Amino acid sequence: MAVRPAGPEGFLNRWAELGQRRAVLALEWGQVAKPLLLLPFLLAIHRVLSERGWGDPASVAVGLGLLATALMTLSGLFHPTVTHNLAQAGLNADSEGEMAAIYAVLQGPLSWYKGHHVTAALLYQGCVGLVELALILSRTWRAWGWLGVGGALIALVAKLIPGLEGVTNFTWTGLAYFVWPIALAIKLLGHMPTPVSGE
Repeated sequence: MAVRPAGPEGFLNRWAELGQRRAVLALEWGQVAKPLLLLPFLLAIHRVLSERGWGDPASVAVGLGLLATALMTLSGLFHPTVTHNLAQAGLNADSEGEMAAIYAVLQGPLSWYKGHHVTAALLYQGCVGLVELALILSRTWRAWGWLGVGGALIALVAKLIPGLEGVTNFTWTGLAYFVWPIALAIKLLGHMPTPVSGE
């Protein structure tokens, strides 16, 4: 999917071809749905942290996380819908001028997608950073906070190495900022005190 052939026609042909592949469309719709999977876990983290006296940082963190999730979901919708249809329309154009115009229009959503994705990543980093800070300042969950910091730093260092963007993006969004909050929420909920009957 990262291959970008030279010239408008090659580029449009590549995107139109990807839109005909069910596996690619399934992957793209999966990318749309993936941020939504974090919602219950973010809310669970907020609940536990609030009950332990960290309500304000937890509220800000979850607010940033929800905003990031909304942006990631919205930006992800462009790939399985708009971009492939535009590419096909460009290939079916009646003239080279029309093809060039559609090609130029297609660059807009792709650039917008990149900008949205970067903004969402920064917001989500703020969310995870606040959660990590709350955990580090606690006594019980300090190790989990430092684990999150360590994963983020490893991903950041790898992101600065040329040629590792694909691997690093998987590490950044998959391991450091996706698996960690889910595992953390399950861990925190598993150690919540059980309400006493009659209270």
